[in-house]
Amino acid sequence: TSVPTPFPSALPSFSPEVPSSMPSNSPSESTLTPTPRPTTATPTISPSTMPSTSAAPTTSLRDLVTTFNSNNEGTGNMFDVFALVDMSIHTFDLHLELADNGETLYHVQVYTKQGTYDGYTDINTSTTLNAWQILCDANNVVSRGQYNPSPLPSNSMQRVYVGADSIQAFYVTLVDATGG
Repeated sequence: TSVPTPFPSALPSFSPEVPSSMPSNSPSESTLTPTPRPTTATPTISPSTMPSTSAAPTTSLRDLVTTFNSNNEGTGNMFDVFALVDMSIHTFDLHLELADNGETLYHVQVYTKQGTYDGYTDINTSTTLNAWQILCDANNVVSRGQYNPSPLPSNSMQRVYVGADSIQAFYVTLVDATGG
């Protein structure tokens, strides 16, 4: 067609346009001047400088890994996730040092809240308790030993959606360990 379309044609064109004249070897002065306004109602179709949103975006699962240092002696951790793009968090792996062939089961709870955890760290106040929403209450987490990630049981945690440019806080805590 003489006007470009956003859709590819079904068949290649068998009548390519031939230039009316060959370029000259000497520069010439143009008699054309720019118009003060666009001459068409719709912009011409040309490559964009930014990628466009896909009709069927692709997804991939990725890991966010942190240190597995030992001897921190903590039974819980609060942290913020700042999402640069829309994302969802499906589960967490924990660092549980004791591995005894599955005889000790750990009771783990995971909480979340919109915004930062800063100002919501005192779990003994009703304001703090009401701010956090429980995502996981798993009584059967098995340690894979020191320096190894120990996953939460499959499907034990609700997924959390975090929108682009948003902060989501998480609190992962070890409630207790019981002999099996």
